[in-house]
Parts: sequence; C-alpha cells; structure tokens
Amino acid sequence: MTKPTTTVHRVTKAINESTEYNPTINATRTSNPAAIDKGALSEVMAPIMQSFHEQYKQNLEIQHENELAKEIRQMYCQVSVLRRLQAVTLSQTNGLLAASVLQLPTCSRLQGLGQSLLLQECERVQVFVTAKETKCGYQPLTIYNNKNYTIRTDGWSIHPFSNCFWKSNLINLNGKTYHWEHNVSHSGWIEQLPTIHTPNLNLVSEFQELPLNDSTMH
Repeated sequence: MTKPTTTVHRVTKAINESTEYNPTINATRTSNPAAIDKGALSEVMAPIMQSFHEQYKQNLEIQHENELAKEIRQMYCQVSVLRRLQAVTLSQTNGLLAASVLQLPTCSRLQGLGQSLLLQECERVQVFVTAKETKCGYQPLTIYNNKNYTIRTDGWSIHPFSNCFWKSNLINLNGKTYHWEHNVSHSGWIEQLPTIHTPNLNLVSEFQELPLNDSTMH
C-alpha cells in the first residue's frame, strides 16, 4: 500500500510542475465573467421597469382619488351643517321654506323650537290663480271657500288678499318667478326664465401633471 505521505507528495509535485497552473490567471478568469449582451439585458429589464412604472402611476391615481373623496366628504359635512342652520333660521318665519331647504316633501312645514324642528304635514289644495289690478300693480288673486286670497311670498301658501301685498310685478308661484302680462290677445302669468345662475362649489380643478413617459421603454 502506498503511504499517504507519498500520495500527497506526488500530487503536490504534479501540481507544481504543471505548466497550466497559474493562480493569478485563474483568479482573474473567475472574477471577470464573459461580457453580458446589453440588448438581451434590456429586453429582460424592460417589462420589469414597465411594471414598476405602471404601479407608480396607479399609486398616484389612487392618491388623487383619495384626496377628492376627502374633499367631497368635508364639503358634504359643511353643506349639511349650513343647511340645518338655514332650516332652523327659516323655521322661525316660514316653515314651508325651511322644509324645502331640507328637501322634504312639498306639503311639509317645519316649526322651530330652539335648536329642534317640528315637522308638520300640510293639506295640499289646487287653486286657480288670476290677477287683480291695484294701485300697486297686478296682484295674484285666488278664491278659496268663497273668500279672496293672494299667494304668500313662499309661493305655496295663501294669504288674505290685500291690494299691495306684492311690492313688485314679479311674484313667486310654486318656487318659480312669474310676471303678469296683459294685452288684447292674451292675459296670464308668464314664467320668467333665469339668465344668471348662482355658482356651484368647486372641487380641485386639476392635479399636477405627472412627469411620466408612457412610451415603450428601451
């Protein structure tokens, strides 16, 4: 049997005498792999980077949606508070208008009791409204239970007729503005269409433009 020491000696000698053994060359070859094709790398990385690109855009869009939702909630709360305060205030003078602020059914009346509101149901009656000429102009006139009435300024309820109840030639009928027109061929209340509308609440008009390029990545 060959002794272990002899085997080790022979292996060591064989390695030392080999002309192919060069630690420097081997180390250099190990630490410097073959050059990678840049085109192939770009093809591999393109879908990955595109995925990151799309995810970033989606995150920004979600952020914008959350900002809008937050702003809408805040405005809704503010409008609800203002609407209630308006209803409480109007209920001290006109329960029908107070009910309309809260978008209650037409035949509803609110009676203010401090910060509380009492809801009352009204009787709905259809009447025919004509006009009577007075020193203050044409006044709306309707006959109910054989008595003369005019229309209140709320546009829904009736009030005992008086010659100058309405100070203008424009009146309110069921929430719309009317003017009495009288000539040889026609007489009647003509609806007046508005020409100026009140502004609405404005949300965020625009977000900062995203500095993104949706073209294919190279």
